[in-house]
Amino acid sequence: MPVDLFERDGVIHGVVKRTLTSQDLKNGAGKVEELESRGEMTPNRLFDWREADSVTLTFADIERVARDRGSQTHKTNSRTAIIVNSPVKLGLANMWKTMVENDWLEIEVFRDEAEALRWLAEKPAPRASTSAE
Repeated sequence: MPVDLFERDGVIHGVVKRTLTSQDLKNGAGKVEELESRGEMTPNRLFDWREADSVTLTFADIERVARDRGSQTHKTNSRTAIIVNSPVKLGLANMWKTMVENDWLEIEVFRDEAEALRWLAEKPAPRASTSAE
């Protein structure tokens, strides 16, 4: 799989290598969900897309996985940082950010790794209350 997933210092890291396909995105999301479920708190996530040499995802691919991720229950507020280095990856990452709708999760897209890490180190904003509560 062209996505290396590991946990370091309480943060789930995903480094995308080679070509990122819809199946890779789906499999990676499942593995991230498994890692998230292990602890008492939902960990922050850092996804680095800079090493991907191509991305074959369509709008429908991103929408399908993003909707699934957005509907998941999180134990605590958390953040996801996505690092990109090209206009195409920036567009895809922003599409992901827009489609994942979850009050427990903040997503930001960065071009600079140090900036992404600083943002992840900040405390996530409190979860927005919903009318269903």
